[in-house]
Amino acid sequence: MSDIKKNVGHDIEARPGAWDFESISGHFDDHIQQSIPLYEENLSLILEYSDFFTGAGGLIYDLGASTGRFLGELAARNKHKKDLTFVGFDQVSEMTEYARDQHREDERIRFVHGDVLGEEFQPDLQMISSLYTMQFIHPKNRQTLFDKIYKSLNWGGAFFLTEKVRSADARFQDYQTTVYNEYKLKAGFSADEVLGKQSSLKGVMEPFSDQANRDMLKRAGFEDVTTIFKWLCFETFLAVK
Repeated sequence: MSDIKKNVGHDIEARPGAWDFESISGHFDDHIQQSIPLYEENLSLILEYSDFFTGAGGLIYDLGASTGRFLGELAARNKHKKDLTFVGFDQVSEMTEYARDQHREDERIRFVHGDVLGEEFQPDLQMISSLYTMQFIHPKNRQTLFDKIYKSLNWGGAFFLTEKVRSADARFQDYQTTVYNEYKLKAGFSADEVLGKQSSLKGVMEPFSDQANRDMLKRAGFEDVTTIFKWLCFETFLAVK
C-alpha cells in the first residue's frame, strides 16, 4: 500500500485503499454535500416520510450517524414529542464525540461509539436509518446486519436505506461512473481530488446493485420495499416490516 496521501477535497487526505473517517468530522458535512448529488433533497425526503413512523414513546436508531446531522434534524422535526428517544451509532470515536458536542442540548438524543455488528439492538424499534453506511460494511457481514435490523423493528416499523448502487450491466456502469465523475468536476472538485478519492475507496467501499440490496432485504424478512429516491448511482429504499 502506498504511503503517499492524496488530497480528496476539503483538506481531507487519504492513502490509496485506506479511506477512513478519522479526524474529518469538521469537514465531513461539507464534503458529502459537495460529493453526493441531491444530498439535501434526499435527507429532506426521508424526513418527510419519517412522519409515518415517529409515534409517541418510540425508539429510533441511526446506523453510521457520523456528525449526527440527520438524527439532529429528525429530533428537531419531532421536538414536541418529548418521549421519543434517538440513538446514533458510529464506530469512529472522534466522529461520535463531535456528534455529542453538536447535539448535547437535546436530552432525547444520544450517540454510541461502537461497531453496529457487535451492538445489541433493543426490540420494538419504530424506525432505523442507514444513510450511505451499509456500503462500508464488509459484504460477508451485511446480510447479518440486515437480519438484525428486521428482527429489531416492531410490526409496521421502517428501515430507511440509502446506498450508492452499482448498475447490473457493465456498459451502464461505465456510463454511470463517467457521468458521476463529471458531476463531481462540475461541483468543484479537481481531477486529482476525484481520482484520489476513488483510489482511497478501493477495498473499503463495496456498493451492491439495486437488486442485490432488495434481495438482502427480502432474505431478512422484508416483503414491502419501495424506492423513494434515485439519482444516478444513489438510491434510497424504504422497507416496512
